[in-house]
Amino acid sequence: MGIRSPFKALLHYRSLLIGVFSLGCIGSVAALPPSANTIEPRIIGGKDVPDGKYPFLVGVGYPDDDDIFAGCGGTLVTPSIVMTAAHCVGLSTPADERLVVVGRTVITDTQTGKLHRVARIVRHPRFNGGESPRYDIGFIELAEPVADAALVTLPPKGQPSDQRTGELTTVAGWGRTNHPDIILDRLQEASVELLPPSRCSGYGVMYDPSLMLCAGSPGKDSCTGDSGGPLFSVAADGKIEQLGIVSYGWGCADPDYPGLYTWLGSADIWDTLAESPDGQYIKAMLDR
Repeated sequence: MGIRSPFKALLHYRSLLIGVFSLGCIGSVAALPPSANTIEPRIIGGKDVPDGKYPFLVGVGYPDDDDIFAGCGGTLVTPSIVMTAAHCVGLSTPADERLVVVGRTVITDTQTGKLHRVARIVRHPRFNGGESPRYDIGFIELAEPVADAALVTLPPKGQPSDQRTGELTTVAGWGRTNHPDIILDRLQEASVELLPPSRCSGYGVMYDPSLMLCAGSPGKDSCTGDSGGPLFSVAADGKIEQLGIVSYGWGCADPDYPGLYTWLGSADIWDTLAESPDGQYIKAMLDR
């Protein structure tokens, strides 16, 4: 099982890449609940994903021998742009030292999928990983586009997050079971409910419903190693609407602290992305 963080002062992002890709200056946070420093698995209460079910979901990481160590997830929003969590793409590691794997359900199966080099890393200009999980969104431009790419769609810009309350969604990522000695490298998925903002009030000032979704179901949650992956729904026509990005949480499947996800319908997130030249480029590419 993965430890969320070896440092009590670290924010509890759901990535295995923190410490490898530095977040930069990390500050202290308010007193944490008892569950915050416990050992935690990743997708909780999930099930195996069949091969090829979610081709839009990619692994984000860095070279490991002849393959990849993927400590975060991501999704294809265009054939050449991957969307992930900002804290998964710390700026201390250059783009040419990162990799993305596309088309792989079992993350260690080197006979499937394709490794992609990275041309550009873009983090939201307002993201400050040491202070809060606000604006926890980042983008990776691939060195070459994915052929026949399966893409996610995004919710309407400016839609209030509480309009989706009660909706049953899916969260997916590469994770472990609840058993501390068993590691699964097959993609896992779990169904979680979008909860009213009041259910995440325990996070205090760390939670901003204009920028985040609050989601969870009894015994089901995202957790360490799922960062950057999608919270999504499947439309009747089969299109994938990605509502959120796995970001942050205290504990895993704790009813008092549901998972926090970057809300992709937030107008603020997309409008302020343009505060940096790279952000302007991404915003134009996605027509947001």
